[in-house]
Amino acid sequence: MVRHSLATAAETPEKYQVRLQSQQVCQNASRAAETPEQRQLRFHEDQVYHRVARPAETPEQRQLCLQEDQVHHRVARAAETPIQHVIRLLGLRKQRNVAITLKWKAQMLDGFMYNPRYDSESNNLLDIDRLSNVCQCQSVVHLSGKEKLQACAALEVKSNCHQF
Repeated sequence: MVRHSLATAAETPEKYQVRLQSQQVCQNASRAAETPEQRQLRFHEDQVYHRVARPAETPEQRQLCLQEDQVHHRVARAAETPIQHVIRLLGLRKQRNVAITLKWKAQMLDGFMYNPRYDSESNNLLDIDRLSNVCQCQSVVHLSGKEKLQACAALEVKSNCHQF
């Protein structure tokens, strides 16, 4: 490993790019030919390696790794063409919009399903009326697939009843 790093430190940027591109071609070809089982095995081996390597890192090493990643991303973004920049931003926007849509759908679903474990008042999208404001003397009845509000026969006092 030391010999490899010394050899790569002495190479020119052009040789580095050629070597990097040839490695990418070989890696893409081998990954395209692998079976789903081989892919899962490769992922599992990577997970095992990272589980062992991460706790062994010192905080300084971890910080250095994060800083190297930041530099790598800054260099890549500075080198991208305007078209690549737009494509990257469109991809990020699509991911963001999908996440927002899924969050909105989940909040709407949570709003229409009562669950005492979840706080319905913290949901900003559902500013209808609180469940405590629904009249105590009315209940929802399902008749032929339609929901109707029907007065409860057990309560005779209807002076405080909310009309919908």
